Amino acid sequence: MNNFIKYTSRTFNTVLNDINKYPEMTDKPNWFKTLVAGVSDVISMQINAAANNAFLRTCFTKQALIDICERMGYAIPFHTTSSGTILFYFKPDAAYPRHIDRVNLAATYGGMRFEALAPLDFDLEPVPVTIANDIITIADRATGEKIRFTKYNPTTDYYLIRIDAATCKIAASSKNAFLGVAVAGLPAGSTDTVTLYSAAVGMIQGTYKDAELGKVDTADFPELYLPDKYILPNTLTITANGDDYTIVDTLLFSNQNDEHVQFIRKTNNNASVLFGNNKYGKVPLNADITAHYVYGGGAASNVKHAGMIVNYAGSDSSIEGCANATPFIGGADEENIDSARRVATGALKARDRFVTAEDGEFIAMSLSGISLAKVIPNPYGPLTARVVCIATGGGNPSAQMKSNLQKYLMERSVLSSIAVFVEDADIIHNTISVTANIKSSYDRDFIRNLITIGCKLFFSETCIEIMETYNSTGIDDAKKKISALFGISVSETMNGALIKFFEYLNKFGYRKFDEIIYESQFTAFLTVSIQGINYITVSSPVFPRIFSNIQISGVGSVSVSVSV
Repeated sequence: MNNFIKYTSRTFNTVLNDINKYPEMTDKPNWFKTLVAGVSDVISMQINAAANNAFLRTCFTKQALIDICERMGYAIPFHTTSSGTILFYFKPDAAYPRHIDRVNLAATYGGMRFEALAPLDFDLEPVPVTIANDIITIADRATGEKIRFTKYNPTTDYYLIRIDAATCKIAASSKNAFLGVAVAGLPAGSTDTVTLYSAAVGMIQGTYKDAELGKVDTADFPELYLPDKYILPNTLTITANGDDYTIVDTLLFSNQNDEHVQFIRKTNNNASVLFGNNKYGKVPLNADITAHYVYGGGAASNVKHAGMIVNYAGSDSSIEGCANATPFIGGADEENIDSARRVATGALKARDRFVTAEDGEFIAMSLSGISLAKVIPNPYGPLTARVVCIATGGGNPSAQMKSNLQKYLMERSVLSSIAVFVEDADIIHNTISVTANIKSSYDRDFIRNLITIGCKLFFSETCIEIMETYNSTGIDDAKKKISALFGISVSETMNGALIKFFEYLNKFGYRKFDEIIYESQFTAFLTVSIQGINYITVSSPVFPRIFSNIQISGVGSVSVSVSV
């Protein structure tokens, strides 16, 4: 009798599926099948633990870590890009309706390009409104949308300031709309009609590209290199002979007629595609091969505030400008060595199973765009789980990311039986006000800047990202991460204090859900790390800071005074 359990089956469910598919096992009792699957599952977990102790902690290079993790079933997440909504402003004198090609739905900000996912068909939309107390009634509109009134100043552009789902104020410019500066003096108690001259378009940060890869002249696993770095794998399609090839994780299960191709990561953020050998996947010999993809993304693609992306980069004559209606979030760098060690260790234990709360947290943090997770078991009754997360770059994940995580965890629960609810974390943004008494020989501005950085590091939910960067690639990359997340310039002369900050945080920990922070921890963090401080007086926040299991510390405004 042949072994009907696949060698790739390692979990309870996959072994049980193999047993149930074998005809000679269909009449066997369920207790026997469950016993075999359970024993296989336990043996698999023990082997995984031995593998982890044997070699995971000993690897030093990123490529070695990638290879080891892939062999034990943990794929290090690729970098991801941010997404959000951009408002495109249309000229009142253009002809409508209009069709806008996808390539003309583009904007730039900070040297980055943002592009739409699909074309847009736009037509004017008149909406009746009533006016009272400088507020108009208009349902479900976003801040920044452009309007014109029919009666009140009909040739003047105005921009909405959303109050709630049914009402808005108006502003004289899109900039003022995002700043909340409203126009006063609207005709009270009147009715009017407004026409919307803007369209909200879902977009990502990245640049679309069609790249000619040439031809392959061998049927023995030909490999073609992609010309750009930072390619987003989920956007990649390969076309040969007019046919689209399916991107697969491995060619091992491909048949000779399957039009499959494997995406392969390389070092330095390069990549290639690998065809089969006409046994494991069909090879398009001598065909013109084209790659279609988006490149860009990473943590730098996040734009935390609405109204920042205002440079229109298309060429449609009817569009006169744009502004992002939402922050752009979800961009993340490829997982670094320190983070991969942390998450892969838990992945070995969990083996892609959501059984305990700790399993769920490790699985959640293995997804790109999630830097921290907390699972609360049974909050809504038996077999339920509440999950709160922190997105890469800070803040809560997007609605789409939460939906994806919910599905991902439910599929990995025991018999898919756990009801998972992924909800927003309660990020408590601390207002920080401190006074430092310093020694007379030290530079006040220098000390003040260091304290400001220290305050943000200590209280921010994004500190874990900075720490992982420091632990993996050193002080210079950590400084870049601080600049990107906090908007603070960090000089070389600050290196000594920063290293002490990181040593302290590595020893005593950084912000997590469900913790208590004492004033002595905060003042010790600053005084131990920064030379020249005699003592610190804290006016705000009030200690101890106590957080529930869905709460985590965040950082708000920081005020630092220095005296001698």
